[in-house]
Amino acid sequence: ERIALSFYYKTMGYLSENLIVETKQLGEFKEQKASNLNLAINHYDKGLESLGIDLKALPDNSEALPYTHSLTQSLELLKLIADTYTQISDIYSGTTDTNSKEAINHAIDYYKLTTDLLQQARKEIYSDENKIQLGELEEATFKKIIQTAWKANQLEYSSEIADFAFSTSERMKASSLFDRLSEQLARENSLVPDSISNIERSLNYNITSLNERLFNLRHEVNPDEKEIASLDSTLFQLKKQRDELNQFLEKNFSDYYDMKYANSMLHHNEVKQKLKNNEVFIEYVLNETDTIPELYAFLISNEHFGFYKLDTDERFIPALEETFRFLSNPSYLFTRNSSSKAYCVSAHKLYKTLLQPFEHHIKDKKITIIPDGKLNYLPFEALLTSLPDTSGLVQFNVLPYLIRKNSVNYSYSVNLLLKFNKKKPKAKSKLLAFAPEYKSDTIDFDNEKLILLPLPGIQREVELIGKELKARLFTGEAATEENFRNESRNFDILHLAMHAFINDSLPAYSRFAFTQNNETVPEKDGWLNTADIYNLELNARLTVLSACNTGRGNLKKGEGIMSLARGFLYAGCPSIVMSLWEVEDNAGTEIMHSFYKTLKKGRYTDDALRQAKLTYLENANPRLAHPHYWLGYVSIGNPEPLFRSYDYYFFGLIILLLAAFIADQILPSRMRAKKRSSKK
Repeated sequence: ERIALSFYYKTMGYLSENLIVETKQLGEFKEQKASNLNLAINHYDKGLESLGIDLKALPDNSEALPYTHSLTQSLELLKLIADTYTQISDIYSGTTDTNSKEAINHAIDYYKLTTDLLQQARKEIYSDENKIQLGELEEATFKKIIQTAWKANQLEYSSEIADFAFSTSERMKASSLFDRLSEQLARENSLVPDSISNIERSLNYNITSLNERLFNLRHEVNPDEKEIASLDSTLFQLKKQRDELNQFLEKNFSDYYDMKYANSMLHHNEVKQKLKNNEVFIEYVLNETDTIPELYAFLISNEHFGFYKLDTDERFIPALEETFRFLSNPSYLFTRNSSSKAYCVSAHKLYKTLLQPFEHHIKDKKITIIPDGKLNYLPFEALLTSLPDTSGLVQFNVLPYLIRKNSVNYSYSVNLLLKFNKKKPKAKSKLLAFAPEYKSDTIDFDNEKLILLPLPGIQREVELIGKELKARLFTGEAATEENFRNESRNFDILHLAMHAFINDSLPAYSRFAFTQNNETVPEKDGWLNTADIYNLELNARLTVLSACNTGRGNLKKGEGIMSLARGFLYAGCPSIVMSLWEVEDNAGTEIMHSFYKTLKKGRYTDDALRQAKLTYLENANPRLAHPHYWLGYVSIGNPEPLFRSYDYYFFGLIILLLAAFIADQILPSRMRAKKRSSKK
């Protein structure tokens, strides 16, 4: 009955919101339209009351939220109220009337409640697949919140609202991955008994199952109201039990509860405090719903936090797509000069939109990019800081790439990077590398016949790496999936040089091709897919995926690219080097060899990769300097050094020499003084 009543009030709200206003006077139109919208809000409020939410306690106190009789219906009504207040604000925008500011602030209050309820909904979802689906469904809401927060700040700047916008942006980025790592970290750092963990897991699973059954029942043509009521009652009891368990965990295992359930997003001031002088984060929010996309950005350094709306036009998305197509085109050997000129124009246009507004803040800084939407496909290092002379033949080796000025790293979110970047060395051995030998075997993949063509460069690649670092190499026939499964947990760095195949329709079944051995047992058949990687127990701090397309995959709203690389982050490896397209064999070998030479000197991962690319670019002739050869690799996650810097040993030697010098000077003088005193 309560849910039926809430539907009634929601319908009445719709009708009030869409009442026709018959007047030609602008002032009268605004007053009547605002009156209709306020009436709609009244109905939506009553709909929430019918679901058991105490409106008098809102928005200052959200304690009433957990006991709503319908989570989905409450979410919809809260969003409707917030959206309606935004409409009222728009009616009075451009005038001196305070109604616009008042309405936009009410909208922000209700959007905050919406995000609180969404976070609660995440707790009631057990499977990663369902969490990803929730993220996709709610992405539009989160982007609406960013848009509204920007409008509010235009009326009157508020650091609190800007911070709320930043937190909202963070919540819509890789949230299922964040939940997984939070739970993993919580279990590693607490002593929760298995019996309690099992109860927790069982409650979450049963709540998820009941929610799914209720959703399906309510969308049937003739829903069984008695069964729905029975399931609602059961669900209410389960949620009550889960809340009691959470209270118990919060009281008795506070460390576990805080890491898994507290939903504490880092505020921008906390992020600023964690950044070094030479670091800057830029997080984007891209909204493509209109002809001209909206693009927002948050810039954070240890001195500055800014919330921006960037200028875009109808050519922004085409420029983005054209740039990626040019860089990733497998026919790069046959690039026409006209295509090269078009790349120069689009790559500079993107720079002007994405980074030029921040030139003062990023000068001489290491940049970490948190992309959104189609920006996930773009290697920012390929952007051109100025428009080169395109009147003649384009010389790729002298173009003004961003990489010449800045190191660029990537992350799914700021919180994901900063909260899970303290992984200490656990593995006993340093580097494990795999390079299978392919014999042009024909395979079936995603209803296609594919040939595993030989990759002669990868054998040389791992041999060169083995000369730089203490490594265990599995090449040729020994590069089996079984060996990888058995050995992977014992190494600090994993290096996979092999074929990779992307399944866009089923990302969990994208896979690496180890040596093929005609085994039928899944753990030994030579195929390691994303779902397999999720279940690995890795101790590695860095995984290098020197395979084709390991950073490519289906773009999921609210999650980012569902790539093979994401699987290793999911398995607990905090740093990945991945490829955005099919890397040329010889160029890949050169870049990887140079990368490890620099990495072992104690350099950051992103710096080592940058240096490897620049070294390749400096030594390449104009034809082999095409960006396709050297820009495909990017680093994502925690770029902290894995080796001690040579500077550490140098300064240590200096200290020892100084100590020896001081000892040489002081001890003899003391001995002479002692002799003189004994003669007296």
